[in-house]
Amino acid sequence: HRKGSGAPMAESGAGAEFDAYAAEYDADLAAGLRLTGGDKQHYAEERVRLLRDRLIEIGRWPVRRVLDYGCGDGDTAPLLRDGLEAADVVGVDVSDEMLARARARHPW
Repeated sequence: HRKGSGAPMAESGAGAEFDAYAAEYDADLAAGLRLTGGDKQHYAEERVRLLRDRLIEIGRWPVRRVLDYGCGDGDTAPLLRDGLEAADVVGVDVSDEMLARARARHPW
C-alpha cells in the first residue's frame, strides 16, 4: 500500500483550502452521516461492497490496484484493500494535511 503525494493545486489554492478544513473533517462528516443513521465506517463499508458487486457484475473482477482519489485521511484504504482484495491502494489528495494524516494512520 502506498499513499500518493497529492500534488498541490497552487493555481487555485485548493490545497490550502482543504488543509484549513482538515481539522473539522471528521466532525463535519459525522454530523452529515448522522442524518442517515450510520457512521463513517458503515458508510464506507457499504460503498466498497457496492463497488465490489458492480465490478463483479461488469466483469472487472478481480482488481489488483485501486486509486483512491480524494483519499482524505486514508481510512477507506484498508476497506478498499480488503474488500476489493486489491494488492495495492494508492491514495491521492490535494490536502497535504490530510495526506499526512493518512500516512500516520495507515503506514503500511
